[in-house]
Amino acid sequence: KFFKELGDSEEHASFRFDLNDEIKENHERIATGLSDSAPGDNRVALAISEIQNEKFLPAGELGGTVSLTVNESVNNLVSQVGISTQHETQMFEHQKAIVDQLENYRQSFSGVNLEEEALDMIKYQTVFNASAKAMKVGESLLETVLSLKD
Repeated sequence: KFFKELGDSEEHASFRFDLNDEIKENHERIATGLSDSAPGDNRVALAISEIQNEKFLPAGELGGTVSLTVNESVNNLVSQVGISTQHETQMFEHQKAIVDQLENYRQSFSGVNLEEEALDMIKYQTVFNASAKAMKVGESLLETVLSLKD
């Protein structure tokens, strides 16, 4: 056996195996050749290393009969994650701007500024006093006109 199991827990499954002790003690026990007569000719290792250049994974969204190498597939996946992350970040910023704008709009209706209210009270009081004076002047003029008629 090439690997040995370290446990049967499903949690952290990648940590549950290790190299067989016989292989750890003597790495030449790993057969890297394709024939019994030449067990160390490295043809198996070379074949494994060539897998990275083989196009065998479907291109997914690219469609058609195009296939990808493992490296191209990983690069494609990383690019898609980056594009999705950028899109979601932009959507988040857009939604945040809308929420902020709506909050400002809500506060413009419900918020009370005490300084503005005090200034408005003084303004209305001044207008009221001016109107009262105008009424007194009008009353005085009317009395004067009526007294002239006598």
